This record gives sequence, structure tokens and C-alpha cells, in this order.
Amino acid sequence: MSKFIQFTPCEKCGSSDANAEYDDSFYCFSCNRYTPKLSLKRFKAIKEVKICNGITLETKLAGGALKWLLGYGLTSDEIAQFTYARERIGKYGLMPCELLVLYSSNEYWCARNFDKGAKYLTSGTKPFLKYGFNQDVLVFVEDIVSAVKVGRQFTAVPMLGSMPSQDAASHLDEYKNVFIWNDMDKAKDAIKTARNLSERLNKRVRVVISPKDPKEYDDNAIKEYIYNNIIY
Repeated sequence: MSKFIQFTPCEKCGSSDANAEYDDSFYCFSCNRYTPKLSLKRFKAIKEVKICNGITLETKLAGGALKWLLGYGLTSDEIAQFTYARERIGKYGLMPCELLVLYSSNEYWCARNFDKGAKYLTSGTKPFLKYGFNQDVLVFVEDIVSAVKVGRQFTAVPMLGSMPSQDAASHLDEYKNVFIWNDMDKAKDAIKTARNLSERLNKRVRVVISPKDPKEYDDNAIKEYIYNNIIY
């Protein structure tokens, strides 16, 4: 049984007398926000791994990065797939950084930047990635965190930008329903991408436009956005 510790301000609704802190979680009785506490022991650094495009990875996430991921409702298992980088090779040699590395391989990495500069950084040739498994529905989204959340119910592919990789169409024949899901800022890009893929696949690719990125919605809202446009 969880042990109550104290009431603390809620990060979502701001209530200071309804957000209960327990030894393993937080629960706000005002807005019903539940946040599990993650043991940082799980994310302790193991042997560093250097990959060929000049970044050094470790499994221990900085507190700000961990908080950022928890803000989107990711589980501890989902968070465990990400790594962190505090140094990389820049134009003038080794340089410090604060990067939450969302995906890395010998050919490519992409990261959320928690230091100065661009919000997202990438290096290498963009791959075709899939998250989740649904034999009927594939959803293109902009970023990896959105793909992780959409992938809980559907097959999700992060475009790692506003357009999918060059060979994306070759992976889509088996899916009855294909979607492009962007927020309002990328609505025109979504329509353009859907039109191009529809022509290449000789099937209709649907567009989902929402006020926010998919990662900002819960599972029920994600399901509703897709099922409102699905073909049976």
C-alpha cells in the first residue's frame, strides 16, 4: 500500500492542497493527474557507447529530460529505450551538450536538445522506423515520442520532420488504412505528403489535423482521432 507523504503543487492544474505525494507516485484529486515516481537506479549510466557519427551515450537521463518525458505520460518501460548525451564531436572538436537521444544507430541519431540552440538535433540519413503493431492501421507522425504513444494502439512511423523518408511508400502496401497526423502548424505539409503517398500507393492516405501533437493526447483521444477517419 502506498504511503502518503505530503501535499505539493500540481504541475497540471496548480492546486496546492489536492495534489498528494505518496512514496511511489503523485495523485491530484483536483484534476485526476497520476504520475508514478521512477527509480533513477533504473537509469544509472552503464558503459558508455560511442557511435560513428560522434556522440557518446549513457543510460542515465538528466532530471529535466526525465521530467519532460513524464509530462507526456510515458511509462518507465517506454522511457528506458532512450539515452542521454553530455558530449559530442562538433565543428571544433569535442563539445559539451545536453541531449535526450530519442533514437541512435551507427548511421543516424536524433535528440531533444536541452541546451542552447535548436530544439531538436539530428545527424545522418533519416531511417524508416516503426513503433507498435497493428496490421490494419499505420499512422505517420512528426516525432518519436508521438510515435511511441500512437504505437500503443496502432503502427506508428515517425517522419522525423514534416515529410517521411524517401522509401516510405515501399513499406505501406500491407496496411488498409494509412494516415498522416500533424498539428495545425504543419497542416499544409500533411496534405502535400498525403497527396504524394496516395499517388505512389494508388490508395487514399488520410490526413488528421489536431491542435496539438499526438504526444500531448491520452490513449482515448488518440484512438478517437484515428477511428473517426478509419475505413472498415
